[in-house]
Amino acid sequence: MPHTGQYEEPIGDDGKLCVRKDHWEIHYYFLGPDMRYKGTFLTIDGSRVQGLIDAYRAAFERYEQLKQSVPAGGSLTVLADMNLTIRVRGFNEGVCISNSHLPVSSSAQLEQRVQNYRRAIERASVVQKMLAAL
Repeated sequence: MPHTGQYEEPIGDDGKLCVRKDHWEIHYYFLGPDMRYKGTFLTIDGSRVQGLIDAYRAAFERYEQLKQSVPAGGSLTVLADMNLTIRVRGFNEGVCISNSHLPVSSSAQLEQRVQNYRRAIERASVVQKMLAAL
């Protein structure tokens, strides 16, 4: 019987990198607003992470533009690529994943999110090599 294994480690932003010899992904679990509501699970396939980085950058650029055009007192929600949502002057303002989670509303937050995903890409490659050697 061939040996298999799975490796897990946190990547920041409450995400968890999960790596197997032939596949990797990032898992999130978002709590509901209180105990009456179930939480939300989100899995991002490793093959989609670079696309998610690109989508975050594009959505953040659009968010910055929209902030200038939404009138005071109003709010706007716009769907973007890769399961991202842009929220201006409303609940969880910024670029959110899975509708309203982990809002990114500053360049520093964007760069931290991108850095977390790039680190996940690099770590997945290293760990897959380790698992292949088992």
